Parts: sequence; C-alpha cells; structure tokens
Amino acid sequence: MGLYIHLLKGKGVYVNELTTIVKTTTVKNLALITFALFLLCNCNYKKTEKATNQEKLKKIEKNEISKALKEFISINYSNYEIPTEAEFIKDWKSYCLENNKPYCCSSDFNGDGQLDHCLILKNPDKELKVIAFIKQENTYLSYELDSFPIEENIIDICIAIEKKGIWEGIDEVVNVPNDAILVELISESMSKAYYWEKSKFEVFTAD
Repeated sequence: MGLYIHLLKGKGVYVNELTTIVKTTTVKNLALITFALFLLCNCNYKKTEKATNQEKLKKIEKNEISKALKEFISINYSNYEIPTEAEFIKDWKSYCLENNKPYCCSSDFNGDGQLDHCLILKNPDKELKVIAFIKQENTYLSYELDSFPIEENIIDICIAIEKKGIWEGIDEVVNVPNDAILVELISESMSKAYYWEKSKFEVFTAD
C-alpha cells in the first residue's frame, strides 16, 4: 500500500524503497499497484493528448507557417516571398477580423482532417498571388486562387477564414461543408470566398 499511496500523491519512489515494498506486499496490494499504475499512465496519456491538441489549436490561431511549407514555397515559388505586415494597408484588421496576419490563414479547407494553409506571396515585379496549400502526407498541393498587382507600394488585400455554413448571395445559395478562404479587396470594397468543392476550389463573390 505504501507504493500505491506514493503514486496517487504523485511522489517519486526510490529503487530500494520499491524493492522492499514489492517483496513484502500481498497479491491484493499488487493488484492495487497495477491499477494505480494504469490510472497514472492513462492520466498522463490524456494530458499529453490534450497538450498536443492545444498546441495544434495555437498553431492555427497564430497562423504559423511550418518548416515544410516554407521549403515547399522555396522550391516551387522560388521567385516569390511572403510580404511583411508593414507592406499592407494600415486598416487591414478592420476587414480581416479574427486574423492576426494579413497574408496567412489556416484551416482544413478540403475536409480531410489535415491543416491546410493559404498565403499571399509577392514577386519582384510587384505581383501578388493568393495560393492555397493543401496538405498531403509529406508535401502540399498548391492552388493559385487569384493574382493582383501592387499599386503605390501598398498591399490593399488581405485574407482570412470564412466559416463553413450556408452562404447566401444575390443570385446563389451554397452549402459550404468546410472552412473557406476569404479574400478582401479593400480598395474595391469587395470580397471573394474560395471554398472546396469536388476536388477543386470554387469562388463565391459578395459585393
């Protein structure tokens, strides 16, 4: 019972103490020890699983760009780079709500349970591309959604997540099963949303 109490209190047990207790314990106490160890292992597993899930949520919230995605971009879009927040129009946060970066958003766009990303990239010719990166096992599939010029050295678009659901437009109503990509054209006071439908992205335009 001594070891059982130690385990429940979360205290360490020295090897000599453990040896003495095991030698003198009864079969009943062994069963209690085994059960206590099971509880501890199960509890630690749940804590680890919870911490992992919380870490994933934090990554989504912070829109962190993984090392693998950066490498994919460097190989497949070597002439492009991720713009800095300072290059965007000052009031972009008024348009892309709940997003802490104007050039990046992350969610599961195609409903396969993996975390996908969308980025705004720029090239030396002052051209912007909005590109979705769909996660595969060890790589990504990229989908170029739209492109825009940079005018007056200010980026006046931003991206964010458009939540799944039933969307109603002037001429159409669509049922979107997964989170989508919202592109805000700030100077034009217009927005577009790109959602996954039958293995590709479709566009929904709202004025």
